[in-house]
Amino acid sequence: MAVPKITAAVAAGLVLLVSSGAFAQQGTTYRRRPHLYDPNHVETLRGTVARFESVEGIGIGVGVVLVLETGDEEVQVGLGPNWFVGAQNPKIAVRDDVEVLGSRVVLDGKTQFIAAEVRRGEEVLKLRHADGVPLWRSRVDGKAYPSPM
Repeated sequence: MAVPKITAAVAAGLVLLVSSGAFAQQGTTYRRRPHLYDPNHVETLRGTVARFESVEGIGIGVGVVLVLETGDEEVQVGLGPNWFVGAQNPKIAVRDDVEVLGSRVVLDGKTQFIAAEVRRGEEVLKLRHADGVPLWRSRVDGKAYPSPM
């Protein structure tokens, strides 16, 4: 199944969201940006999953973006690298009614949303710790979470 393409500007912003510390392009070099997720400004969005999109990430591989229809707006929600999100349960699908806990951030003048968890009924897809650190950057049982990167 073909994945919809998104504009370069939106893709660049979403790439920044799905990494633990985002990057910004300056010519052909990259610089590390401060951690964007703000655990002091967390909110919950409710809506229906419209679709998933993928963006090329820098340092994380391909990132997964959930597009959420809230009734008032369509929100692009950065989840994380596809190798991590795809290995987690529950599996969230198009047309699922979900609640997304996360942090709204402004990046390059655009408001975007970084998910900490996605809840479908009683099931929870956990993506970040309460302090905003991504689980894919965490240590599990004293070992780093496996990454293909």
